[in-house]
Amino acid sequence: MPAAGTENLPPELREAWEHVLERWNDDDTHKRFIALCSVTGRLDCAGSTYRRVRDTQPARADDAEARIRAICELALQGLMHTRSSPQATGPRKIFYLALGVASTLILYALWVFL
Repeated sequence: MPAAGTENLPPELREAWEHVLERWNDDDTHKRFIALCSVTGRLDCAGSTYRRVRDTQPARADDAEARIRAICELALQGLMHTRSSPQATGPRKIFYLALGVASTLILYALWVFL
């Protein structure tokens, strides 16, 4: 029988979360669960399960809050890796192209009037 509150978890995470609940004081079990959620792209599930514990089990609330902060940091790190950096060469190419066209037109105008 699945643990209460695991109904919304994907099957591959449900068993891992039940393992966390059985071994709540084992730090490595928490780390493995969060890593599994990260690898499967389901950090949202990790956050919601720990939030449910924080909101319903006062004795575990502080530990669950610490796990939620760790999950948020991991998610932010993932976002930082996927963020694209601005292309510094794009605007420079346009500037030099415009400068070249303007210089050519000025030289042509001088040649015509002289």
